[in-house]
Amino acid sequence: MIRNKLFQTGISFALEDAELCERVFNRLRTAKQIVLEIHREELADKIIWAFRHGVRDEKDFIRLME
Repeated sequence: MIRNKLFQTGISFALEDAELCERVFNRLRTAKQIVLEIHREELADKIIWAFRHGVRDEKDFIRLME
């Protein structure tokens, strides 16, 4: 899901950047037990926003999203 959203932004992301965002997304989705599509979309949007604003460390993502 998050890779599709990344590509929809029109900004080119390196493969490792997409993998980072996907790992964070999957980890948080599981930890927060997010099952509804709308909530998964919101989480993906927040992760992409943070990435676009300079967050590049997995621990920083997790801390920011909790």
